[in-house]
Amino acid sequence: MTTDKPDIREKSVHSILTNWAFELRWSSRDEVEFRLVSLLEHLSSLAVTGPAKPSLSKWSLGIMDGGIGALGRALQQQPFPELRQLTVCNCRLIGEKGMAELARSIGTGNLNNLEVLKFQSNHFIGDTGAKVLADALQSGKLASLRRIDLLDNGIGDEGLSAIALALGSGNVPKLTSLRVGSEAEAFHMKGGQALARMIQSENLPFLEDLRFRGCVVEEGVIAVIKALETRTVGALKKLDLRYCGIGLEGAILLARALSLPCFSSLRLLDLGDSVL
Repeated sequence: MTTDKPDIREKSVHSILTNWAFELRWSSRDEVEFRLVSLLEHLSSLAVTGPAKPSLSKWSLGIMDGGIGALGRALQQQPFPELRQLTVCNCRLIGEKGMAELARSIGTGNLNNLEVLKFQSNHFIGDTGAKVLADALQSGKLASLRRIDLLDNGIGDEGLSAIALALGSGNVPKLTSLRVGSEAEAFHMKGGQALARMIQSENLPFLEDLRFRGCVVEEGVIAVIKALETRTVGALKKLDLRYCGIGLEGAILLARALSLPCFSSLRLLDLGDSVL
């Protein structure tokens, strides 16, 4: 019988990252990062998560920039061919250094077998963090990547545009799933158009799951729908447009699009909490 309990090495990595500042009281930065490397060597999946609702009254606020930066530097030390999934969730990435170090580890090629990259509900990746991640995606060192989750990270049009440009470049050719946005995020026409250009590039032939949440401007949603209409490669199976501003024009366009052959493989359409 299998269990979902995390590997003891994964739990140890999580503990070091959570208590990063405390660890440095007793060991040098190099020593702690060496321990991280030895723990990471044979992991196939790593999830580093903080509390869903951190309290400022508590000593620990979960994993913060220092811990994520340490993880990034450890991942830069050598290849980790067994690592297939990396999840960073509910972490406090307020500065730029943590994301920059993590992105740099991707650019080294040490994570070239990574298949799933998830950043969800982190405070606060924002456009700056999204741009450094986009640079890493542009490097071409994630050719095995199949899924990117960027839900609820405070990303706006600038960050989404950078991510879309990187993915449209053809450097992540096996991508099947892209998830961006949330109820709390607000994309506008620029973000929608950038995502549309990514789709029209036809450099993502296996993309079958698109979740584009929080586009509050109808023109942005329309741009994405029109791009999907003209797509000549791949078959879309899931389309999620939750929390989007869809008016009469957008609804009519979507209804027409659903009757087209390019949408014949669609199995899930989610318009929850969208304005119709």
